[in-house]
Formats: sequence, structure tokens, C-alpha cells
Amino acid sequence: MSEKLYSILYKISVIWLIYSATSFFSPFLRTVSLDTLVFKNNDGRIVVLQAMSHVAPEDFYTHVNNNIKSFLNTHNDGKIFLEGIYNDNEDDINNKEFVQKLKKIVGEVIPVDDETGFDGYYKSLADTLGWAMESDDNYLKDIPNDSLVKADITAQELIKLYDNKINDSKEPKEKPPEQDKLNDITKDKNIISSLFNQLIVKRYMLQGIINARHNNSTLDNNETINDIVLDARNSHLINMIEKSSSDVFVTYGAAHLYCGDVPLIETLKNRGYTLISTDKYKL
Repeated sequence: MSEKLYSILYKISVIWLIYSATSFFSPFLRTVSLDTLVFKNNDGRIVVLQAMSHVAPEDFYTHVNNNIKSFLNTHNDGKIFLEGIYNDNEDDINNKEFVQKLKKIVGEVIPVDDETGFDGYYKSLADTLGWAMESDDNYLKDIPNDSLVKADITAQELIKLYDNKINDSKEPKEKPPEQDKLNDITKDKNIISSLFNQLIVKRYMLQGIINARHNNSTLDNNETINDIVLDARNSHLINMIEKSSSDVFVTYGAAHLYCGDVPLIETLKNRGYTLISTDKYKL
């Protein structure tokens, strides 16, 4: 190999390595945050959107807990609107067909298996990162029950929406490649313990939040899932906000604020609300 060719190939290799490293570490170099956004309309009604994550540093949930307490102390009769699909019929818990269908729908977004249930995936992420899982015991600690409102759809409504959508659509179901990579990492409990994979998992989580902020971004390549998991639930939440006679503090996943055809931030602005303040919790 001539010295000139070697020099050219060497320079190309260095440029490629710099580009690859910059691309991989870019989420760590950017300000990635879970935001608290305060909106106000012409009637003086206040709506707070608190971007949430199923997995985050323990301190983040303390931060949210303090935000909620501050809100309740300054807003008489204020209500906390909670994300979380809930069961509206106890008999369905013992219905195998109902449970399997629910697992199938949730499994379109996150891995679900019979051994670990719905929380296994997030527990794997939390264990990998040394973070905590979102739970009533952290971000809702010491919050009065009478201020809490279930602001999500029921499991029964979710299944009905899914069945109706599937009947109208024959599209293939695909997950984003980033999600597949993250799923592969969380399958092997021995690999999860390594520092390198901890870095990879955190990288994809941060990148996911960055992606969610892009205009017209989606939660999944599957239109059915976007319509149900994002748009239908966001529409339900917006209707509840508008019907409420109280100021409200909303705790919903970050993707709901930015993604889909009914992103919460833009929808509130379109309904006459003005963003008056933003507080950022940097991850």
C-alpha cells in the first residue's frame, strides 16, 4: 500500500471514528430534561403539565412530589390528573381472554411476559441504570387521595379501541429499531449488569426523549398504536381538563406532551391556553 493511500485511509478512519463517537454520545452532550410546564387561559384557569418517565432517578420523583405539594398549597381545590390505564371491572381480572388481549396490546409498545408481567421491562431498565420506577410511593407520597383523579381511559376502553382499529386496518406491526435494540439488551440479566450496557440503555432513553420533542414525531411505527396509546388517550385527557372546574396538575409521560396528532402542549395552546413558565429537570 502506498504511503499516500495509507494516509487517505487513515484520515477517513479517524473522521469515521469521530463521527461515530459524536453520534453515540450526542444525547449525553445535549440538555435532556423532563419539564414542568404551566399554562393559563383567559379565564385564569391553570393547567400544569408534568412530563413523566416510568424510570428515572429517585430524585426526579421527589422533585415531582414537591411540585404537586406546592401546587396543592397554592390552588384551592386543585386536582392531580393521573396517567394510568385502569381496570373498571374486577371480574375481567379473572378472564384469561381479557388479560391476554391486554398483554398483546401493551406488548406492541413494551415487552411483556408471563413471568414478570407488565412491570418487568421497566424494572429491568431501573435495575440497569440504578434508577427508580415510577410508583405511588415516590411521586405521590403524602398526597391526599381526594385530590387524585384517574384521568386515563379504562382497560376495557383500550381493548375496544384496539379491536375497532384492527378491524379497520391491515397494516403490519413494526417496532422502531431503537426499541428492538433496547429490548435485546434487557433480555439478558447478566449483560444488563455491565457498565457498557448501562451506558447504551441510558443513551437510548435520552435519545427517546429527544426524539419525542420533534414535531410530528410518533411513539411507534405502528399507526394503530399511535392512534390508541397516544391520540385517543390524549383526547380523553384534554376533554377531562376542559370539563374540570378546578385548576389541574397533570402527570403524563413525556411522549404524550410532544407526540402524535393530539400532543398535549400544542392542543392546550390551540384551546386558548398560554404557556407562562417552564421548569426543567435535567437527566
